[in-house]
This record gives sequence, structure tokens and C-alpha cells, in this order.
Amino acid sequence: MRRWLFVFLLLPLPLSAQVPAGIAERATLTSKVLGEERAVWVRLPEGYDRTTARYPVLMLTDGELQMQQTVSTVGFLEHHGRIPELIVVGITNGGIASGDRARDLTPSNASMTRWDGVEVPYPTSGGADRFLAFIETELIPWIDASYRTEPFRILAGHSFGGLFAIHAFVAKPGLFRGVIAASPILQWDDQLVVRKAGALFDQAKRLPGTVHLTAGREEEALVASVRSFQELAKTKAPKGLRVSATFMKDEDHGSVVLRSYYDGLRRVFAGWKPAVDEIGRYEASLEELVNHYARLSKSYGYTVTPPEAVLNLYGYQRLREGKVDEAIEALTMNTRNWPESPNTYDSLGEVHEARGELYVAERFYRKAVEKSQGKNDPREKAYRGNLDRVTRKLKR
Repeated sequence: MRRWLFVFLLLPLPLSAQVPAGIAERATLTSKVLGEERAVWVRLPEGYDRTTARYPVLMLTDGELQMQQTVSTVGFLEHHGRIPELIVVGITNGGIASGDRARDLTPSNASMTRWDGVEVPYPTSGGADRFLAFIETELIPWIDASYRTEPFRILAGHSFGGLFAIHAFVAKPGLFRGVIAASPILQWDDQLVVRKAGALFDQAKRLPGTVHLTAGREEEALVASVRSFQELAKTKAPKGLRVSATFMKDEDHGSVVLRSYYDGLRRVFAGWKPAVDEIGRYEASLEELVNHYARLSKSYGYTVTPPEAVLNLYGYQRLREGKVDEAIEALTMNTRNWPESPNTYDSLGEVHEARGELYVAERFYRKAVEKSQGKNDPREKAYRGNLDRVTRKLKR
């Protein structure tokens, strides 16, 4: 396994790798900090254009390689309510032409000892601070100006990208509230970043955030360096900082990424989903549900509004139980929280129709149709069908 790790590190990663159409949109930034153009990929949550909501941001190194599987992972976790909806930003590394990852992602100019004892030079290494300055002073402001973002960012990286993610956490505490480092090369330069983390932990009294590291079955020096960071955090981590590490013996240096990003996102957003019973029913009252998201707001540092899908499902669950008043209360709250969403009005219409209040139902169905017009809403036809059905009932 040692040999393949260093083959992976030394081969230039293909900047020509394509992100499939529909996964994300591509943009090119001209960076004064880097003195070159840099391509980024941006994936927006489903329905982004049909709401006014703001979203946390997940940023990836090696975006041209990792964007596809990460977007799939994020979408899966979003769908199951395990994380909030995210804007995903994949950054290409080494510039459009050069493909020099070591330049971008390493914190010092150094060499590495190969599996067979040969010292491997990295003559262009040591540009991580400049790359981090690009992210902080150019990319993040551009993302915030171009899209509706919340002040909560996560950085994920693999291999040298994982080394960079931990370096960013140490060099700019608070810039990212979540860090996911898949098989990070923390052995770089005699564990330089681990030593710097120790100095940070000695100084910082409180450092809110989550750091998750992983390693597969691979180079012993890499695994040992991840354990060093893990042990350091156990004894010195400041208050508010959660550090975890997972060692995946059935994964190698390349395959470890998908599971790492899945696990890392689950840990960053631990406790995000309200409790449900064995059949998926929300156990809490509506008041308890609202309080759950108030606690998340305090923990994550931005206002977390009860998601439309959660209140929608809660309302239908109560409707099936015959608790119509509770269903109407939850779905009415949804229309207040998400006034631009056609589905909130359509759902409220269905509850009133089930109660026999056809004139009220007709009013909400009409609102749903009005809100969906011209927004390429895939459910517009269903909204019109509901409106037509109730209209025919009222004419009888």
C-alpha cells in the first residue's frame, strides 16, 4: 500500500476531468492573489431559484475530481434531512494550466520520504498560505456576493487537500466552522501542521467547530500523523471544538473519500434532524420542533428556520392521525416561514379540503398556482389539478 500512496501523490491529477452537465455550473475567477485564472464549480440546492432562502457553504479542494461524488452525497443527506441544504463549491487546484497541487495545498517548501526510503522533492511546494488568501479574500467574497449564503462554511479536502484543510483550520480559526480531512498528508514536513495545531490549542480558550479526519489502509506515516492529531485534540482541544477520526481499514487512499465526506458531514451536522420513531413519525410537539431549530440556530451561529419539508411532513402526519388543528397550525407556520413556496399553500389547501372547507381550500390552491407560475416548478401541474378539482366540487 505504501508504494501506491506515493504514486498517487506524484502523478499530476487531470485538470481535464469533467463535471457532468447538470451537476454544477462552472465559473472562472481571475485571481490577483494567485496571479492566474482559477476555475470553480458551484452546485446550488434544488429549488434555489424558487425561494429566497440562504444556505451554508461546503467548499472542496480538487473540485474537478471530487465534485460529482460529493454533490451526490450532499443530495442524499439533504433528502433524508440529516443536513441542511448546502451550496457546494469545488475549487480546481494548481490553476487551469499547471495542475500543480503541491504548490496550492502544502504549507511549506519540503520534500517527502517515499516508501522505499528515497527522498522525493517537491520544488514548488509551500503555497498553501497564498491559496488560503485567495479563498478568504477573493473566492468567499465572490460566493457571498453571487449567491445567498449563510455565515457557516465547511472545508473538505483529500490527501494534500486534507493537509490543506487542517492547515486552513489552524491558520485561520473560525473561517471554516467545519473541516473534513480525508487521508490528510499530515506527516508533511515533520508533522508541521500538527505542531502548529498544538500551539493554537495552547492559546485558544474556545474554538467552536468540528474537525473530522479519516485514514484508510495506507502509508504508516500518514496513519500515524492522523493519530497524532487525534491524540493532541483529546488532551488540548479548546472548548467548543469537536474532533473525531475514523480509520477505514477496508478503504485505500483513493476510495476513502466518499465515506469520509459522508461521515464528516454527519458529524458537522450531528443532531440536525429532529427525533423520529421507528416508523418515521416526528415525536415532538410543534412547540418542541420549533425549539429544536432554535437550539440549532444558537449552536451554528445563524438563524435556522424549521425546514419546509419537515413542517410539511409533520402536518400530514398529524392529519393522518385526525389531529387536523395541529396539522393546520404547522402548515400555516410553513406559509409564514416560506411565503414564496407554492407547495406550502397547496399542502394547506389539502388539509382544508379534507376538512370539507372547500372555499378555503380553493383559495390556497389558487395561491399555489399563482406562486408557481413562471418558475419552472415541476409540481405546477399538480397544483392546477388540485385547484380544478375543488373548483368543480364548488360548482356542483
